[in-house]
Amino acid sequence: MNCTNLDDRIIAAIEAFCALVGFSKEELIGDDSKPFTYPDDNGITGETHQRDPGDVDRVRYVKRHPHQDGRVIVAVISRTPARDGDGKTMYFIISERDITGKRVLTAQLSRLAPDNPLTGFANRASY
Repeated sequence: MNCTNLDDRIIAAIEAFCALVGFSKEELIGDDSKPFTYPDDNGITGETHQRDPGDVDRVRYVKRHPHQDGRVIVAVISRTPARDGDGKTMYFIISERDITGKRVLTAQLSRLAPDNPLTGFANRASY
C-alpha cells in the first residue's frame, strides 16, 4: 500500500510495496509512478488521475511493474481518495495485489485445456 498526492507523487509507502517493485522507500517517496510502471502501461495511471476525484470513490485497474531484477510484476490496483470533512480529496490510498502467479497459471491451464496431458488426445471441449 502507498499514498500519493493529487499530482501522483508518492508520499508514503510500506515495505511490502517496496518489495513488490524492488525500490526502497527513499527511492519512491517524492517520485511519481513512471519509474516502476511498465512503459506500455504509463497511460493507465494518468487516465485515473484525469478523472475528477470528487466523483469517484474507488478506481480499480491492472498494471505491470518492471521489477529491479528484471521480472515483470502484474498487479491489481485499487486507488481510493482520502477526503477531509468537506469531501475534498486530500490524497489517494493505493492498494496493490500481485497477480503475476495467477496470470502465469491461467495461461498454462489455457494451453493444456484442449488436450489431455495423460492420454495426449483432445479433450471433449475440443470437439
